[in-house]
Amino acid sequence: MNREQEDEWHQPVMTLARRDIDILNQDLTVEQALKTIRERGVGEKIVYFYVVDGREQLTGVLPTRRLLSAPLDRRLADIMVRIGTSVLLTLCAACFFGLTVPAVLHAFRLDPKIAAGPVTLAFTDIFTLFFYFSVAALLL
Repeated sequence: MNREQEDEWHQPVMTLARRDIDILNQDLTVEQALKTIRERGVGEKIVYFYVVDGREQLTGVLPTRRLLSAPLDRRLADIMVRIGTSVLLTLCAACFFGLTVPAVLHAFRLDPKIAAGPVTLAFTDIFTLFFYFSVAALLL
């Protein structure tokens, strides 16, 4: 590992974390949301959009796949994942894998940037589905 990579490894995490988030109102239809996204633009790697109510309070998250595959006349409130236990567990899993995968790759003397994004995303997606269906099974 060269000196530049060493320095990058020891930077505070907040210098590398994204600060731009994408917020959509729950009363928008899918068509209106897509128009808003096209007008505002989005970050490079969007996995979820944050859905808020009229008071700007978080009410749910909307996976990009769900937004792109829903009928244009559906309201976001109908297709979003409501904030709850599954989202909390998903956030914990994402943090865990986001911290663990680069550390494991670094321990094996591999560049953490090579697979950290795709591997972390894959693990997080798998555990998101597991948590989501587990919580749904407990509630139904």
